[in-house]
Amino acid sequence: MSTRSRALIVLVVAALMPACGNVRLPGIGAWTAGVAGRPVALLMEGSALTAAPVRERTALAVERALGRAVQVVERLSPKEQDTKPLVTRISADRSLARYEWREPQCASESTLLFAVTRGIDAIYHPNVHYSVRERPATDAEWEDFQGLRSGFRRIHERPTVREELLTGTVSRQGFVLTDATKQASLYRRRVTLVSDTKRIDAAAAIADTVRELGSVPAPEWNELSERLLKRGCPFLAWAVADVHLTAGARDSVQAAAVAGMRADLGRRVARKAGTVRELRKPIAAARAPAEEPAEEPVDEPADEPAPPAEVAAAPAVSCATLCEMHMIEICNSDKVLWSAHRARWEPTRCGTRREEPFLAQCYREQWDTGTFETSCVQPCEASDAGRTRLMAILQEAGCVAGPAPS
Repeated sequence: MSTRSRALIVLVVAALMPACGNVRLPGIGAWTAGVAGRPVALLMEGSALTAAPVRERTALAVERALGRAVQVVERLSPKEQDTKPLVTRISADRSLARYEWREPQCASESTLLFAVTRGIDAIYHPNVHYSVRERPATDAEWEDFQGLRSGFRRIHERPTVREELLTGTVSRQGFVLTDATKQASLYRRRVTLVSDTKRIDAAAAIADTVRELGSVPAPEWNELSERLLKRGCPFLAWAVADVHLTAGARDSVQAAAVAGMRADLGRRVARKAGTVRELRKPIAAARAPAEEPAEEPVDEPADEPAPPAEVAAAPAVSCATLCEMHMIEICNSDKVLWSAHRARWEPTRCGTRREEPFLAQCYREQWDTGTFETSCVQPCEASDAGRTRLMAILQEAGCVAGPAPS
């Protein structure tokens, strides 16, 4: 090579060095920077995935297979600190402060709340087990191994082999209405000489199985929120709408969810009132025999004047009137409802109906859903405890002063 050629090569290399200075090999950091889309969760189980290095390699392999960031999780139930912001927003509405946001009746949908709080689009769950044993080679294996060299010596005797087995499943849960869960089987078997230092690559096998499941399905959050409302999971529907839906769809879903939560609370109050009534029946029956027998009526002389009639006591405020005030106050004081309709909350005298359309709709819902009659009037009229409880709520809201009227 001439001196001129060498000089030309040196100049070209010098010119390329600054451009090549930004090139990075595809390590963990470089790959993570190139992922697209929302993350997925990875829950790893099985004897093949207990060692920390294997778990790290598996997470990276799945990330590369999907082109998405991976969140390694230990469970699929949301943590208290993750749900706290949502619960705090709901509890700001005093009428919903006692709602059971965990919704045990919606246990089958609990992974949706996990997805909402973690910001993920799917959950991958490999459950893979690894086993290994050493044994003499079979006739067929011995025939395959003949002619091989172990170190510098040809194998002439039947060798001992190592048999590895990797088995299990990889499932994927997407957040769609149909075919949400998909699963693929994993099976790898390898027979080698005991001197072989290589092992089955569990991370690579799991990544290949993840590819078999196909791409991550696009979540159908709007459809899922509607399904949750129909299944009686209003808080979960509210949470999905709050995080994932656009303004128009979010407002309608959350308004329906708030009405559903209030109706559920009303049903709980009605059931509790019914239980109290049932408990009182045997107590009243036990007390009845001990009561003093009624005195026999005595005929009064006809010529004696009848005693003057007692002045009728002032009638107590009816339960229907109290409940109407309570239902209107629920809507008027619902700051979440006002915020959802981009309206600035204003204090209103108890029992005063406002003209805003969203409040008028809220008033109607209290009657249409049965909250007024079933959850308020009936418990109030059924027992003194129900009426006292309603009066306490109205006193706390500043609607009623002093002790409950008798």
